[in-house]
Amino acid sequence: MFSEYDVATLRHAKSGFQAAGIGAIVTVYDSDPPGYEVEFTDRSGAAFALLTLRDDDLEVALLGDRQNTGPDGSA
Repeated sequence: MFSEYDVATLRHAKSGFQAAGIGAIVTVYDSDPPGYEVEFTDRSGAAFALLTLRDDDLEVALLGDRQNTGPDGSA
């Protein structure tokens, strides 16, 4: 389970976004299973998407592996 402000990566392509995108958990929904609003940014820090995701869509991000890209995989 994730907490607000955790940094996570997208495990697999979803909603037109490539796997490995880096996002921050901005909202945690108290549901079963838990849901999360995740804000994804590009390398400059500009937000380009806000997605509602579940635990199985995400994994903990290793900040040394930062791979922020746009939804099509571009930098």
